[in-house]
Amino acid sequence: VWGAFSESAQGVTPPPGTFNEAWGLALGPDGSVYVCDLWHHRIQKFDPSGQFLLEWGSFGADGDPMHLFGPRDVVAAGSGWVIVSDTGNKRLVVYDASGKYVSQAGGPGSGPGQLDEPVGLALDDQGGLWVADQNNHRVQRFALGADGSLTWKAAWPVDAWQRVTGELKPYLCYARGHLFVTDPESSRTLEFTTDGRLVQTYDLNATLYLNASIVTGIAADPGGTLWVSSAGPGVGTLVKITPGGS
Repeated sequence: VWGAFSESAQGVTPPPGTFNEAWGLALGPDGSVYVCDLWHHRIQKFDPSGQFLLEWGSFGADGDPMHLFGPRDVVAAGSGWVIVSDTGNKRLVVYDASGKYVSQAGGPGSGPGQLDEPVGLALDDQGGLWVADQNNHRVQRFALGADGSLTWKAAWPVDAWQRVTGELKPYLCYARGHLFVTDPESSRTLEFTTDGRLVQTYDLNATLYLNASIVTGIAADPGGTLWVSSAGPGVGTLVKITPGGS
C-alpha cells in the first residue's frame, strides 16, 4: 500500500505520491504502475514497489495536451504508449512512458470519434482501444497505430448507460475475445461481442444480496477471469466472475 491524501489548490503542485481521488490505473510492460490522480489532474508513475518515478499533467481546459481535466482511466500498451481518458476535456491523449505527448483524438460531440465524458479504456489483442463514451451511451473503438496515433473504427450503443449519472462511471475490459462493461447504476456487468451483441448479464445484487451495491472497476487476469470491484452500503467488495459461468 502506498500514497496519502493531499488537497488540490490552484497554483500549488501537490507532493509526489499523494492523491486526491485515485481512479484508473494500469500496469506497463515493465511492471510500472500508472495512476490517474483525478483532482490533481495528473498521471503519476511508480515502480512495482510503490516508489514514485515521475508525473505529468496539470489542470487545464485550453487544448494543451499536457493540461488534463479530471482524467478517469489510463491503459499502457505493450508498445510503450500510455493512453489517458481526459474526461473533462472530452478526448483521449497518448503519451510515451516518460510522459511525453504523442497524439490525441476525440473532442466534444456525438459524431464518429467524438466524445462526451469518456471514462473506461481497454486494449484488445488486435491493436484496438475501446472507450466507454458515457454521455453518448456507447462504446467506441479506435485503432492504436505503431506511431501512437489513434484512428476511429467503430461504435455501438450501450443502452444501460442512459441511466448513469454523477459519480457513477462505467469501466470496461477485454477478455476472451469479448468486451465486458460495467453498468454501475444497476450493479451489473454486461458481456458483449465486439460488434455489440449482448451475450450475458452478471447481476452483482443477485450474487451478493446487496441492494445498493455499485459496480466500479473491472479487470481481467491472464486466464480471462474477471475481477469486479463493488461499493455496497458501508462495505467494498471484490467479486470474481468466470465468463460464461457466474
